[in-house]
Amino acid sequence: MQVKISVTISNAVGGNVHIVLRGPEGTQQYDEDTMTGNNEKTFDLSPGTYIISAHAYTGGKLNLRVIAGAAKLINREASGPDAFILSTFDV
Repeated sequence: MQVKISVTISNAVGGNVHIVLRGPEGTQQYDEDTMTGNNEKTFDLSPGTYIISAHAYTGGKLNLRVIAGAAKLINREASGPDAFILSTFDV
C-alpha cells in the first residue's frame, strides 16, 4: 500500500530531522539535513504493524503525519529543544 510520510518542522535552527520506520520488512532510515518547510516521502509498505520515530535534533515544533489514501494514520506534534515523536500504525 502506498503510504505518504510528511514531516514539518518550524522554529528550529538548521532543521535536522531523523526518521526511522520499522516494520515487517525491516528498518528504513533517512535524515533530512537542513530541512525547511514540509518534506514528504512515499513508501510502498506491506501489510503489518509499523513503528515510526521522528527526532528533531535542533528542536522547534515538529509535526509528523502518516497518510494512506484518504486516511490519516498518524497526525502528531512535539516541540521543545529536542523534539521527538514515537508512534505505531497498521497498514
